[in-house]
Amino acid sequence: MLRIVVTLLCLLPATAFADPCPRGQERAAGGDLDAAIRAYSGCLQAGLPQDEKLAVYLARGDLYVLDGRFLEARMDYDVVLAIDPLHSEGYLRLARLHALEGSHTAAVDAANQAIRLNPDNIAAYRRRALSRIAQGTPWPAFDDLNLVLERDPGDWEARLARAEILRAMGEPEQALDDVGAVLSAHPNNQTALFQRDLLLGILGRDQ
Repeated sequence: MLRIVVTLLCLLPATAFADPCPRGQERAAGGDLDAAIRAYSGCLQAGLPQDEKLAVYLARGDLYVLDGRFLEARMDYDVVLAIDPLHSEGYLRLARLHALEGSHTAAVDAANQAIRLNPDNIAAYRRRALSRIAQGTPWPAFDDLNLVLERDPGDWEARLARAEILRAMGEPEQALDDVGAVLSAHPNNQTALFQRDLLLGILGRDQ
């Protein structure tokens, strides 16, 4: 359980576990979600400045997500947006939550809001792209994935998603370049291995 929690924590934005509540951060890093949530709740009673309070609400919401308590997470994210309706990260968190719930139309809408408020919010472009693919409308996701990979060439999930779109566009060579980049860094990535074999079959090549 600890390994799973630590892995998931690494996927969350660093700002979610910043200084306003170091005790909560420590408990979260140790894998004790209940203790971390209690610590963040205690920090919210401490009269923090608004920016720090928003960071703590986001951090606690993220922990609720990890604990599968989506309703509580949504309430924390909604509080952030009620306090600051122009909070791009708050909309990004909602987009991620909607995606976890399988509500990809709502996820795209929330990601659009995050991007409108902060056009440099690359994680929001990534979320929008992945949710569009999940909706079965990958073509609008292509430009988003290109932008994400310009900023972060090592985003392997985005690279594999782009490879899928390239394959569907009839560009297997370009798709294979993306898959090859992933396999160079992660030779045992099962999704990349499957895509490579599929693409080699399309191209009529041996492995």
